[in-house]
Amino acid sequence: MTHGGHHCSLGVLEVESLARLTASNLPTTFRARGRRGNSFPVVFQKEEALKQRKEVSLQLRSLREELTHSVSCCERLQKEKEEVCVALEAAVLKLQEQHQAELTQLEETLRDFYSAEWDKTHQAYQEEADKYRALMQKQVEEMRRKQEALRKEQEVAHVQEMEALRQEYEASLAVSFYSILSLFISECRGVCEAGP
Repeated sequence: MTHGGHHCSLGVLEVESLARLTASNLPTTFRARGRRGNSFPVVFQKEEALKQRKEVSLQLRSLREELTHSVSCCERLQKEKEEVCVALEAAVLKLQEQHQAELTQLEETLRDFYSAEWDKTHQAYQEEADKYRALMQKQVEEMRRKQEALRKEQEVAHVQEMEALRQEYEASLAVSFYSILSLFISECRGVCEAGP
């Protein structure tokens, strides 16, 4: 764009410079030829002046057209520059929005991933805890059954022991009773046999 602006300024300067140069040279040329008027006819001088003026006018027109073209190019380049700047700003803004959206998506993905991993870990821990709890409960129940069986065995043994002691006691009482009864019978017989 700087090159275009420089080209536009140069065209204006060229036109102005050429216009001043032409305007300053024409009177000098006419005066110089006027002084040599004795050598050329007046009609030729007028024709030459008209010819030079026509050439200068054509040059000025050409320079004016070139200047107009240069200004048009400058305006077009300026417009293209503004369009490019707008497009770049839009592209940068779009990239920033896309980057932010990707970051947000990545954060959500990571959050979901770690949440899923935490759920899996917690579930595995809960399953292990339930397994050990069930195992402990089974061991406690097994111990309780053994204790109950041992208690029943002890009760049965105690009952059997008490029954044996009772039978032994009753047998001992029976032996003592029969011994006393036999002794009494023997004494009664001795008394009867002794008689009066």
